[in-house]
Amino acid sequence: MLYDGNITRNTKNSGLIIMETNVLSKKENPLFARTEITAEVKFQGKTPSRKEIMGGIADKIGTKPELIAIRKIEQIFGSKELKITAHIYKTKEEMEKTEPKYIFSRNAGKKGKEAEAKAEPAEKAPEKKEKAEKASEKAAEKPAEKPTEKHAEKPAEKK
Repeated sequence: MLYDGNITRNTKNSGLIIMETNVLSKKENPLFARTEITAEVKFQGKTPSRKEIMGGIADKIGTKPELIAIRKIEQIFGSKELKITAHIYKTKEEMEKTEPKYIFSRNAGKKGKEAEAKAEPAEKAPEKKEKAEKASEKAAEKPAEKPTEKHAEKPAEKK
């Protein structure tokens, strides 16, 4: 059974994924400068990745995949249909202001998460150096205090 919809190529195992994307509802939300859609994706083979789904939606709507934030993917076990809830933005800036960070990392995939993980330690390194310098300055400012003995006397044993 072949579908008329979008065909994308799976690069991992060179298998072909055949997808059909149908937009079930489309709602403009001017407050957040986005379009909220609900779509149905029918496919053959393995379940398509988020990137492949974003590409299918982008082809159907006529926008760039980078401007799509997939919020939810629902699938009944064993079925070859997905129900997608997504937000489509006009600009990347509006998307970054509105969508939570976990949506970006979720939609980035494994390679995107690895790149973010490598970038975060580089950003945190200067902060650690600053904290260490501040701690050493505070230690130098405090006068040396004599250690006090805080040994409590042991109570006498009862017989």
